[in-house]
Amino acid sequence: MLADAVLGLVSLAVGIGSVFLYGTVRGGDAEAALVDLQPTVAANELTPPAPGPGAQSPALAVESFLTAELNGDTENAFNLLSAEDRASYPNAEAWAARRATTFGVVLSWSWEGSGPSDPVLATKVRSEPRLSPTTGWTPAETVVAWKLVDEDGWRVSLGDSTKQAVLPPTEGAVLVARQWLQDPDRCAPGSPTAVTLGLDTYPGQLGRLCDPVAAPLALPDGETSAPASGRAAAELATRYGGDASIWARVVPLTGETALLLAAIGDRWVVIDVVPRSYQPTESS
Repeated sequence: MLADAVLGLVSLAVGIGSVFLYGTVRGGDAEAALVDLQPTVAANELTPPAPGPGAQSPALAVESFLTAELNGDTENAFNLLSAEDRASYPNAEAWAARRATTFGVVLSWSWEGSGPSDPVLATKVRSEPRLSPTTGWTPAETVVAWKLVDEDGWRVSLGDSTKQAVLPPTEGAVLVARQWLQDPDRCAPGSPTAVTLGLDTYPGQLGRLCDPVAAPLALPDGETSAPASGRAAAELATRYGGDASIWARVVPLTGETALLLAAIGDRWVVIDVVPRSYQPTESS
């Protein structure tokens, strides 16, 4: 199994422009992508019973669940899952093993809107950003609109809740790509801009970009980026799962290649070089 690769704050980047927390950067608007919390599995007679009663109110259920996740309290978090969610996890240990694909490592959380008195309970969850073959892509910030169910007390229904992943401004991908190409140390071992996570789907091309005597590649004037699609998205989905068009963008270069970038935390990170043919030509 491929080892986890966690990308920290180690690459050329631009700040995030978030409609939830941060201001805009370079005139760019932040984006929020709707993604499923988890596949829905129907509850049935095999669903494990909850270890104890639920919370006394919907708001308390959300607060208790997220506090348990923050503190690594697996038992209490599992107890506050709906019966439908527990159909996906036979016990608390299974939840502990698989919850990384839901929120990752939770660092903090806060209420959105008017807080626990809001008719629609929503929170912002801050997690350790990650791109990993075992847990997939985890954004640094996610806004969750919670669905609660009354099952011997209130519990969270992950399968019926929705979350919005906050992304860096899309125009930042081109800026990072250009800065990366202009950095003479971009491929030096230990360099903060070195590609540490990629697909290696186009052998030799990444090496070409790192070769100081090779003909340089550049971004055409006025070039834009596009969400990963076609074979580029398929390759990413095979390795990391999920919908790569949410968190990956392709920036075409001169010639027949393109840079592939991923949204890691509040920045775009160059992760690979792919053939331009992997990506449809229409950009956005």
